[in-house]
Amino acid sequence: MENVAGLEISLRPLTMNDFPEVAKWSQDHLFCQANEWTTNRDANELLAWWERCVENDSPTFLRLGIEYSGRLIGYIDLADQTDTSTELGIAIGESSLWQQGIGTKAAQLAITYASKRFRIHHVTAETNLENLRAQKMLEKLGFEIVSQNGSTLFFRKTIV
Repeated sequence: MENVAGLEISLRPLTMNDFPEVAKWSQDHLFCQANEWTTNRDANELLAWWERCVENDSPTFLRLGIEYSGRLIGYIDLADQTDTSTELGIAIGESSLWQQGIGTKAAQLAITYASKRFRIHHVTAETNLENLRAQKMLEKLGFEIVSQNGSTLFFRKTIV
């Protein structure tokens, strides 16, 4: 658990009870644009997607909820896991909470978790060239740009 501006941040398993918050995110134009979601997604399609997220049993993919001040505000992905590496993904569902350090703290919690639980030594991430917030966050966390393919930047961090 981390503290940001006096409020607690934690990572936890997703539940179906989180769905009302997720449904709100689908109404946030800035969130949808940043995460390549369709604004105002069909409620049944969104619910089916969330059920798949909650019931996920993939050995190479883990999605955890980001809880902030007692409520779900986003999620962290640890994807494409191997014996030594994983890819980090993050989405803060409420754009009003962006640029407050919450994503950075949540991402650091996820990196620490991956390192301890899965003995990961390398974490990768990718973001669009235009997503300056994500680039700044990754740089704060010690990631370095390792390549670029078109408008996508690829980052890597070695955990010691």
